[in-house]
Amino acid sequence: MSERAPFRVEVRTEPGRVVVMPWGDVDVETMPAVRRVLEDLRLSGWGHIVLDTRRITFLDSSGLRMLLEEQRAGAAPERSFALIAGSRAVARALEVSGLSGYFACAESSS
Repeated sequence: MSERAPFRVEVRTEPGRVVVMPWGDVDVETMPAVRRVLEDLRLSGWGHIVLDTRRITFLDSSGLRMLLEEQRAGAAPERSFALIAGSRAVARALEVSGLSGYFACAESSS
């Protein structure tokens, strides 16, 4: 039986933006860790935040709510929020919830 790798959130700074990459399931248990990272980045002055979804294996309704809240926060002046697509789980959650196409998309630099 294989064990799942522990959930983690990586942060990578790039010129003009910061990229946040959760690894694993983003659900009611792990979403607060992602939200905390996003809030800390905004409080420390990062205005342009990108969430890289390529390593997200599952996204529940609490994760969707977090994305919507970040979208609203990113609509403020001098701020933005975008997703790097690539996770089938995220694409499916967005499709089922009617949110496909709602979020800005960003390109990956890696």
